[in-house]
Amino acid sequence: MAFGQLASYTVPVQNGNHLLYTSDGVFTEGRIYCINANTFPVRIRIAAIGSSSISDLQSSDYLIYNQEVGVGERFVSDSLYLKDGESLVVKSDLEDVSFSLRGRQTVGVGTDHVGIISAFSPVTNVKIGAGQTVYNLPESLVETDMNLFVTNTGPDYIEVSVGVGTSIARKNYILYNERIEPGHFVSQTNVKLGPGEVIFAKSTHTTVNIVALGKTHE
Repeated sequence: MAFGQLASYTVPVQNGNHLLYTSDGVFTEGRIYCINANTFPVRIRIAAIGSSSISDLQSSDYLIYNQEVGVGERFVSDSLYLKDGESLVVKSDLEDVSFSLRGRQTVGVGTDHVGIISAFSPVTNVKIGAGQTVYNLPESLVETDMNLFVTNTGPDYIEVSVGVGTSIARKNYILYNERIEPGHFVSQTNVKLGPGEVIFAKSTHTTVNIVALGKTHE
């Protein structure tokens, strides 16, 4: 088991995506700290992918997309969860930006389902009271602890609704017509699901990512 700094990277020049960390043979729980030492505001991206290859990165994998970090400021993510073979990818549009992953690694998580649970982009204009399933908890599992990231990847503001429950219904929404500006996100932490429950969502635009990271227990 390891604690503390698990990975770090400073962008030397404006460049593309960088593989910050791969959870090799362990379950990883941690937060990304981003520091802007540039003399201009920067925009950053953070993605979670199901392999150690950047070539596998999909647009729906971004949980943070074009988030602005001001001069001399920092950005700290909510807790991120990765299982064996899953990775974190980071990107900045300017140099002198540092990324650091701090957390802990655990060996031997048994049959727990951990890490990337779902990365999903819903279709637009789903009627009120309906939605698309993001994740369906199997009946064999009794509890899921999950952090949910809802990110606007487009040029316009969007409105997103997200629900949790045994059915796709308005009464089960935990976010409803949440307005998210371009380059911004909303997170819901420590979302708990029981057997047979689902997470569902609807959006006014397709330019939204809904990424769930967490762990389930038998």
